[in-house]
Amino acid sequence: KNAIEAMPNGGYLTVTTEYSKNNVTISVKDTGVGMTIEQLERLGEPFYSTKGKNGTGLGMMVVYSIARAMDGTVWAESEVGMGTTFHFKFPTISSIMKKENNII
Repeated sequence: KNAIEAMPNGGYLTVTTEYSKNNVTISVKDTGVGMTIEQLERLGEPFYSTKGKNGTGLGMMVVYSIARAMDGTVWAESEVGMGTTFHFKFPTISSIMKKENNII
């Protein structure tokens, strides 16, 4: 939803996945308005929103919390006027099972 809202004049939304033995990565890329470095650094802070009065600043905080709870990571890359890409990386079930069984 955030990616679509970041493209008020339309654009492209691309979702890609990568799989390895230990991780699955999902990337969501838009060709929207993009964000500054300062905005990127504040993502996930409670009540911080790039949407002004239209955002509560809680959505990304929840996204980051859910990813951490699943032993995952989230990071974003962005360029003003070019768009933003969010990457979500999670361990595979086989890597989780190896950890739980202390198999290295």
